[in-house]
Amino acid sequence: MEKDYGVRIKNYNNDSKNNKYSKETYTVLMLINDLKKDLHLETGFIITDKKLSKVLSQNEKLITYIKKNTNRNPRFQISLQEISECKSNLRKTLKEKSFNAIKLIEKYKRLNNVKKSPLKIYDFHPNLTLHYFKNINSKEKAYWLGFIFADGGIGFKRGGKGNKAINLRFRFGLNANDINSVNSVNCLAKTLGIEPKYVNIKTNGLYGFEITSDTLVNHLIKQGLLIGKKKTYNIELPILSSRELLLAFLLGYFDGDGKKGSTRITSNSFKFLNQIKIKFNLPYTLYHEPGRKVWSLHLGAKLFNQMLANHKESMPQKRVRFVTPKELKEKNTKIMITTEILEEIQSLSLRLPIKEFCIYYGISSSRLEQICRENNIIIPPRGYWTRNKKIGVSPLYMEGK
Repeated sequence: MEKDYGVRIKNYNNDSKNNKYSKETYTVLMLINDLKKDLHLETGFIITDKKLSKVLSQNEKLITYIKKNTNRNPRFQISLQEISECKSNLRKTLKEKSFNAIKLIEKYKRLNNVKKSPLKIYDFHPNLTLHYFKNINSKEKAYWLGFIFADGGIGFKRGGKGNKAINLRFRFGLNANDINSVNSVNCLAKTLGIEPKYVNIKTNGLYGFEITSDTLVNHLIKQGLLIGKKKTYNIELPILSSRELLLAFLLGYFDGDGKKGSTRITSNSFKFLNQIKIKFNLPYTLYHEPGRKVWSLHLGAKLFNQMLANHKESMPQKRVRFVTPKELKEKNTKIMITTEILEEIQSLSLRLPIKEFCIYYGISSSRLEQICRENNIIIPPRGYWTRNKKIGVSPLYMEGK
């Protein structure tokens, strides 16, 4: 017995205000099921996904493609461009029998906010926020912009084999072996709405993601990021609306290209670092690292502590508050030199570098050297630990003498 598909759909072509379909949800899967029923009644044949694809398009896998993307993203829609092609193919294939099917497609178009052309990127990232960097109006956005200036990049990607169309692509990646770097990548991916399964380890040992989107990239270009290798040597400090946003930007850049345990940042762009120096009135000199095309600049304890206080979210291992010169001076005057402290310094001086002493006692290296001179405590000369680390000498100074 032939399967009963029920009564034909009534009034779906009625455009009046009383149309019962005007307030209902009509998804692309509903459209496919209704088209199958209608074409079955018109032709007398059972309509499979493959047959429906042939009727609607030159692509035999059209319905398979739609269902696959609907599984990824329940809000998936076909575009106006695809709707137009389907209607045209229906008229050519079925002629006068295409009337009801075309009305169903028109119903789908009327009840959904259908876009002019398909945005394929939403098939893979249904929650993607392409306009996140359109306006830098929060500390979080400024922080991520700074991080991207340090470790992000944008370039070109061709549309496919034999396709000359060129799209813009955004990439972001950090060291796959560092848990804090991995967490930062995941955090940015979540912020932008990127699906976790597309964040992975690349062949160059970086953990990250890439997004091909002219919209996202153009917003980043508007904020000052440059395409390709130009970025490395030509980036400039972006124009942001407040000091708080600039501090958040600088913290993000430090997390990308700052040295842990120091306030130093690096860049191939002299102009970029010089703009930071002038903007924040820093007394430190830019210097060129020997053997590398890299410039360095110290931000200083005062500015760095302001950056930490301004934005609470950043890489945990780099959130080290530094002692300012004023605080250091107060500590140096308050330290009490007891016999126990002198014995401890004498014991450790042959095993630890001066800078580790200073961190331990919270005093300057010059003050510690002064204490050692006044109490005849022998300490290794400057550069001793660096030299011995390279040649593998025992850390016990004067050992065996």
